[in-house]
Amino acid sequence: MAIAAGGRGALKRKRSLALKVTMLSITVGSVVAVASALAGTGMCSGAGPDSTPPAGPVDTVCYQLVRTLSERVGLMAACATAIIVLTMVGLSRLAVGPERPLPAPGAESPDA
Repeated sequence: MAIAAGGRGALKRKRSLALKVTMLSITVGSVVAVASALAGTGMCSGAGPDSTPPAGPVDTVCYQLVRTLSERVGLMAACATAIIVLTMVGLSRLAVGPERPLPAPGAESPDA
C-alpha cells in the first residue's frame, strides 16, 4: 500500500507542476502578445512622421499584420517559457538526486 500511496503523491505533484507551467506559459504569452500589439499598433497610422498627434485613420492591413505577428510572438514566448521552466525543474531534480535512496548492492529491500 505504501508504494501505491507514494505513486499517487508523485502523480499529484506531476499534475501540479504541469498546471503551474501551463498557467505561467499562458500568462507570459498573453502579456507579450498584448504588449507587442500595443507597441506596434501606433506605427499603423496613416499620416507621415511630420504630422500632429491626431495622425489620421489607422491602416487596417497594417493593424491586422501587427496583430497577427504579436499573436505569433506571444505563442513563441509561451513555448519558450515552458521549455525554460521545465529545463530548470529537471536540472534542480538532477541536483537533488532521486526521491528515495537506492538500496546498497547485496542488501535486502525493506519492503521484502
